[in-house]
Amino acid sequence: MSHASEEQRLILRTVREFVDHEVIPVASAMEHRGEYPHALAAQMASLGLFGLNVPEEFGGTEVDYVTFARIFVELARGWLGLAGITGTHLVLCDVLVRFGTPDQKRRYLPDLARGIRRGGICLSEPNAGTDLQNITTTAVRDGSVYRVNGSKMWVTNGRHGDTFLLLAKTDSSAKPVHRGMSVFVIEKGEPGLIVSRDIDKLGYKTVETCELHFENFPVPAENL
Repeated sequence: MSHASEEQRLILRTVREFVDHEVIPVASAMEHRGEYPHALAAQMASLGLFGLNVPEEFGGTEVDYVTFARIFVELARGWLGLAGITGTHLVLCDVLVRFGTPDQKRRYLPDLARGIRRGGICLSEPNAGTDLQNITTTAVRDGSVYRVNGSKMWVTNGRHGDTFLLLAKTDSSAKPVHRGMSVFVIEKGEPGLIVSRDIDKLGYKTVETCELHFENFPVPAENL
């Protein structure tokens, strides 16, 4: 047995114990109250669960795909919403690891892996769910920034997250449509990003699902 596989078995066992002792005793009551699990999220960060697909050179706890899946089974066994808090965050991490520039990886991955930053993805819109070529959000170059205008819907971690993957049209006349679409890493902080509402759900209330509006929101060009 390799050192890596033994280490990953230890992570999985630690997650299982965390779920049994810390999550299951409080999950039902917190779910019914619609209470965000700040303390549990902090514990997940300390366990390295926000960096499961981030290379060690950026401070991550990169595990193999089987261990990754088994960790999510354990989280969902205790409380599905905890899997949602980390899951959408790890999609952002995956895109940065695969497609980010060296500067973007250096700037974002260490804090994402430690849970200091919390991530999400802004893809779907009120009139474009899985058919993403129908999005209308635009990003227009304005000197050293792109100005983003539009709305995004069903954004998991939209209120408590601070760093997001954003899909927008940078050339609305492009054919085929996807050739005029670009992806950015965006951060909260500048004016023009409004978290307008939390969308009501029948269950899965642990993690917030939000509608976001962008009004001339500036994104540095180096975040493309």
